[in-house]
Amino acid sequence: ALLDGVFAFILLDTEKKKVFVGRDTYGVRPLFKLSTDDGFLALCSEAKGLTEITHAMPSPASIEPVLPGHFEEFDLKQNGKVSSVQMEEFHCCTDGPEHAVCDSLEALPSGFDEETVKSNIRTLFENAVRKRLMAQRRIGCLLSGGLDSSLVAATLMKLAKEENLQYKIQTFSIGSEDSPDILAARKVRSTQTGFRKVHIS
Repeated sequence: ALLDGVFAFILLDTEKKKVFVGRDTYGVRPLFKLSTDDGFLALCSEAKGLTEITHAMPSPASIEPVLPGHFEEFDLKQNGKVSSVQMEEFHCCTDGPEHAVCDSLEALPSGFDEETVKSNIRTLFENAVRKRLMAQRRIGCLLSGGLDSSLVAATLMKLAKEENLQYKIQTFSIGSEDSPDILAARKVRSTQTGFRKVHIS
């Protein structure tokens, strides 16, 4: 459970003839599988993408979601069909995140007084944004001008300066030229330096 984030993945290893399928702990990213007893397997992010697959199926097919917090390994046969090797739960939503041991955070202060709570929220929020700086490509963010995206963008700019990133942060805003989101995003960008805007209409 060292994976941190929301995801659904399908990995095809043609050298070792393996297929790996997995889904995040909370099932935020959808993933469905169609399978038959004789080894036919199809996968899709939407169940409706599998309902019309009926060719070359001597045995009845079932469509079911890939279980959240689980991964499954298949052997890939020469004829293109598969056999399940194992399916395991790698993490349960009631368990603590194991990736937390990799966080560079000291123990947060305990207590529910207002200042402690605000300080802890700030620390956790900044740490969440800081994790996303670990990238091999240029970093950008969506900016609608609302509270959530503006906080992320402002925190990203602060941390980018601390990390001495050598490029402007791209912000992506979606809407018509005079839409409220675009106008609000412009106001946010006007208060910060180091942003490079991308407007998608």
